[in-house]
Amino acid sequence: MAVKIFFAFDKTIMQLPVVPDKLDLIVPGNNKVVEVIGIGEINLLRTRKLATLEINSFFPIDSTIPFIQTSSDFHTPDEYITFFSAIRNQKKPCRLIVTGINFLSMLVSIEKANFSVEGGEDDVSYNLSLKEYKEFTSRQVTLNPAVQLDNPAEVAVTISSTERDKAGFAVEDLVSVDGNYYYTSYGEPPYGIFNNYSGKIVHIVADTSRAYRYSIASSEGALMGWVALEQLTHR
Repeated sequence: MAVKIFFAFDKTIMQLPVVPDKLDLIVPGNNKVVEVIGIGEINLLRTRKLATLEINSFFPIDSTIPFIQTSSDFHTPDEYITFFSAIRNQKKPCRLIVTGINFLSMLVSIEKANFSVEGGEDDVSYNLSLKEYKEFTSRQVTLNPAVQLDNPAEVAVTISSTERDKAGFAVEDLVSVDGNYYYTSYGEPPYGIFNNYSGKIVHIVADTSRAYRYSIASSEGALMGWVALEQLTHR
């Protein structure tokens, strides 16, 4: 089955007339490696980044060349240029559909579109850089604290009438940390060194005789180690 590539936008579907020699779909990861005391390196698995795709081919001026796929629905190079330029000018995504291999259908944004004529030919060479697009919605919520809500779960905004005193530290505080961090609150090895590290407090030992009462985790929730009060500053 022959590979075919289509773009759909605003009720218009355009098939690329000439399939490129290759399609490179790049799906980068977004995992993060952190050093955890007593364990070593761990890999925090996170949601992947947006996929990207490069398409390099040409728009022929002649509809009779043998390898063209759109001879029955031929469009001139100018029509393709107008189509892709309109998508970019309207700042909207389009849908990419690839058939003939593992079926691919996804919304994409056109990050780059280059068109050129080479060697005096009438055919137009092009390069399209595409990036996966994920739909999202946002809304602004104005909340009057005096109003009784039927469904409090629908509230999208948290309002705090007073801010906690920043003189001390509490669990869930975001902090910057410097100096050694230890495997236990007693200061037992192994240990590592923080240098203006951004983390959060996840536990505080009540026993004030322990030198390192504050347990620090990364922003992703990985436990890092224990530190003393004088090593902490609020962020």
